[in-house]
Amino acid sequence: MDIFHRLHRFERLSKTEIPLVVFHRLRRSFWSFLERVSSKSTPTSPKPHSLRPLSLLHKDVMTPGFGQYFSEIFPEEAAELLREADLAINLIVDLLGSGPVDLASFKTRPNLKVIKGAQLSAVKPGLIGRIPWHFDVKSGIGWDPAAFYADIRYGEILGADIKVPWELSRCQHFVTLGQAYRLTMDEKYARCFVEQAQDWMDQNPVKIGVNWSSPMDVALRACNWLLALELFQGSSSVSNGFKERISATLWEHGRHVARHLEWGGRISTNHYISNLLGLAYLGKAFGHVPWERFASKEFQKEILSQTYDDGADFEGSTAYHKFVLEMFFFGSRMLDLKEAPFHARLRLMFQCLQQTMMSDGHIPLVGDNDSGRIHSLFRRPDSDGRALLNWGALHFKDHQLKVHGWEKTSDIAWLYGFSGYESFKAYYGMSSSEIPSKQPSSSGFLVLRGPNHYLSFSAQPNGTRGVGNHTHNDKLSFTLCVEGQRYFVDPGTVLYSSNPSMRNLFRSTAMHNTVQVDGMEQNEMKPDSLFSLGDDAEVSVHQFIPGRKINATHSGYERLADPVIHRRIIEKSDHALEWMLVDEFSGTGEHRFQWTFMLDPEIRVKRISPGQVTLFSKKGGLTFECLNPTMESLVEDVSVAPAYGVLQESKAIRFRAEGTMPMRVEFRIRFDEKLKER
Repeated sequence: MDIFHRLHRFERLSKTEIPLVVFHRLRRSFWSFLERVSSKSTPTSPKPHSLRPLSLLHKDVMTPGFGQYFSEIFPEEAAELLREADLAINLIVDLLGSGPVDLASFKTRPNLKVIKGAQLSAVKPGLIGRIPWHFDVKSGIGWDPAAFYADIRYGEILGADIKVPWELSRCQHFVTLGQAYRLTMDEKYARCFVEQAQDWMDQNPVKIGVNWSSPMDVALRACNWLLALELFQGSSSVSNGFKERISATLWEHGRHVARHLEWGGRISTNHYISNLLGLAYLGKAFGHVPWERFASKEFQKEILSQTYDDGADFEGSTAYHKFVLEMFFFGSRMLDLKEAPFHARLRLMFQCLQQTMMSDGHIPLVGDNDSGRIHSLFRRPDSDGRALLNWGALHFKDHQLKVHGWEKTSDIAWLYGFSGYESFKAYYGMSSSEIPSKQPSSSGFLVLRGPNHYLSFSAQPNGTRGVGNHTHNDKLSFTLCVEGQRYFVDPGTVLYSSNPSMRNLFRSTAMHNTVQVDGMEQNEMKPDSLFSLGDDAEVSVHQFIPGRKINATHSGYERLADPVIHRRIIEKSDHALEWMLVDEFSGTGEHRFQWTFMLDPEIRVKRISPGQVTLFSKKGGLTFECLNPTMESLVEDVSVAPAYGVLQESKAIRFRAEGTMPMRVEFRIRFDEKLKER
């Protein structure tokens, strides 16, 4: 973590918090020192030895007829779950954009390297076990499996992504194997789980290697192991000896997380929530009351600290809102949290998710997205929020959280059983066109919504109280979806520390649907500070008419020698699918401007005149026109990232101009159903 990032974070703490955060970090360092000098790779046995069932799943899942019922109601999803489980048996994984990777043959790849300290070394024979738990299977680069966890370094070798081994070792596929077992009662899935869990424990001694270096991932792995064990209850393949060994290792997971909590005061993030979730699961499984009590107390504090008044996650990302909501939801179920403040804020988080969703049940991916999940009960696109929203409807028995057409998700059956699914079908719900517009609040995320259109608008502050760790330079940017077709989109995230230049490009002003002035970023970006932004651009919403109009400004360009204020007005016509987009600039001096409009990969572009383009899709098209006669459009090749590590080719429309303050530029966007792609 660079000095700028450390100072930037400490500036966000109160005077009373700073000594507490410093003490907490010193405590973590102290434990690391003790663990280094007294490290034992063999887990200590907990007392009692036995793990209690989590009871996270509905009791119907454990009945003999569950598999048949599930397969009759959800035949396609049942088939897909079995396909995914069979891939896991054959050691085929797809991790963070890797595509299908055969782990059995991975060790035969030429030029595999391992990081020792800050150096790359050739892989010696026998270094890689049955599964390459320590490797980024995309780059072929791994981390020294014999290194003490605190010595693991990352971000120094270009192309080596530490998130890939962490993702593999979250072991979400163990839950998939358990689901396949419950659908078929075939012991091959239980045997695979036991073999792979044994292999993980063999290759990852306590405190040793990359998979002990992130407390967050230690916690989420424990959650998935415990849920898998619940699914494999009654299996003859899960022996008492295996249960005792995995029990001892899970106890060490709990001790590790409890000693290395990622708490940062009022700028604690999703990492700390994941720590609490791990302790909640482990405390419940071991009957360890201190972990349960601590997690319960902190969950109730953090849900109020880490969300805005509308329930939105304070890190400034729609994907992280969904991720954090999953954590609070599962934590609430595990700890039976019913206290009024927690309960009310959790409900707001679900309502915020619903108001963020488009007509197809997906969210626009605004801000960072690392494709994080807690439990992948069915593999869905990162943007798909339907299953989570359905859980919320059942959790609160809230008919208003049900949206017609989004209800048939198999995830319901695992958590709420046959009766829950039947009850949910009876909820009166609403249509997607009835979801209210997302109105101004402290989160700054706005939505103009109608029966056949959706426009999101970013008036967000820098996330995490100004740190900007998962926020992009997207002030006054927007996304637009008409008749179910996305036209203007956010670029996504792609990668974190494995490619700093790409990380910075995808969170830059020039990659978002807004305006860059004099080549300056809206918020200062330090090239080496990948999880910080300067807190320069303050956004103010001056007018909001639901479904019709947004008027907002930001102050990020006041840092220029001749300061500039950018005002953007988006107004929809009352009688047609037509929008006027007006950018006004006030200030002094002469300046250079660049407008960017990122397009969905499915959109085909045709330049009609210097200032006009037509955007074609299968649903119809948009005419997009700059009404200032001196402005000319440029169509450029770009890439967007629908998921972490995944790139898709697309196009961007750009306009460039020079002008003297004040300045006003107008665009018209009009939908025409006749402009369907042929």
